[in-house]
Amino acid sequence: MEKESPTCQNYICFSHFDNVLNMFIHFCVIFPIANRSEDTSAFCCILAAPQQFLDITSTGELGGGLIVQHGYNTLISPAKMGKNCWINQGVSIGHRTKVGQPVIGDNVRIAAGALVLGAIKIGRGATVAPGAVVMKHVPPYAIVTGNPAKIIGFNMTPEEVVEFEAKEYPEEERIPLIKLQKNYEKHYINKREEIAEFLS
Repeated sequence: MEKESPTCQNYICFSHFDNVLNMFIHFCVIFPIANRSEDTSAFCCILAAPQQFLDITSTGELGGGLIVQHGYNTLISPAKMGKNCWINQGVSIGHRTKVGQPVIGDNVRIAAGALVLGAIKIGRGATVAPGAVVMKHVPPYAIVTGNPAKIIGFNMTPEEVVEFEAKEYPEEERIPLIKLQKNYEKHYINKREEIAEFLS
């Protein structure tokens, strides 16, 4: 059984159950999540009994709407995570030796088996592909893959981002078009041949 909700602002959702009965036998818990925003009464609905373990930090700041899909062998320990992120199984987010923990923006997707380690920033709207090992900053809306992770594209063009953020964020929180264009040209337009070779 899987659940998705584009409007899940105040709960964390863990999906994948063998059956509905198992869902209720295991967990369905309402609890305040520590170190959140002013609205601390988040709804945590665990829709799967993890196969081995699911470890979510009690010290980091997590935004609402977090979805953990098939949450086994998964460690989620960022310094901060924005809202509406999606984490798959086998992901590790946390320290790299003693240099700190990642800061992850809104609407980030981290796919199965990926490692996101150290005091780095994953920009809002970014996608980390399965198995990627990320130990450097990732620009907003970028797509990264590989070990070490490389940028292979962007989820939106700069113009599409501007249109999207106009609906989602107040003006003072939007990323300026000039910054979006700079990242797009630096990491994608000017490196298309290199990216094609990397992916071949």
